[in-house]
Amino acid sequence: GNGSGSQQVALAIAAFSGMPVVRVERADPGGLVPGDRADLTVAGSNLDTNKARLLLIASMLKLGRLPKANDPRKPTPQERNAVIDKLRQFQEIFDTH
Repeated sequence: GNGSGSQQVALAIAAFSGMPVVRVERADPGGLVPGDRADLTVAGSNLDTNKARLLLIASMLKLGRLPKANDPRKPTPQERNAVIDKLRQFQEIFDTH
């Protein structure tokens, strides 16, 4: 559910490149991943990796990919807000499963 600073930067670049990322616990499939973080990922709650992957696929079929920034390493405030808004839609789906 957590990662190093460099991993968080890489996941932010992925988000601004259009790819949503879901965080889940590795060691404890019943453990909860906090959903109140300010990073650019979807909290997988208590899902294991396989269930989170399938739900992400289904979510992407419904919602599409995240909006892409022109420069994923330096998104504009408008691009950042667009990604955050779309991630909220993904999070709503994950919160119901």
